[in-house]
Amino acid sequence: MPNEPSWLPADLIISFNELVVADTGEPHVLRDEGALENALAKPKNYWAYGERDAVRIRVRNAQETAAPSAKYLQRCSPYVLPTIDIVTGRMVR
Repeated sequence: MPNEPSWLPADLIISFNELVVADTGEPHVLRDEGALENALAKPKNYWAYGERDAVRIRVRNAQETAAPSAKYLQRCSPYVLPTIDIVTGRMVR
């Protein structure tokens, strides 16, 4: 059985983001610390419930992160065309 990965703590992620934002000259703002903690906990939960493939953990996390953003863009942008859900065959907007 693989060893548990070394998970990055929230304070390290925030510090890294502060450095990246500092290069832009914009102020650094953490809008929702709870959302950050939740996002960082998801891969840990996949591991805790038996997923040992790091690639699967990353893909699953990316899918769950991107899906709400894509649905938001479809709803809010007049430039995004409706798509067809390949499972149900229904139009998604």
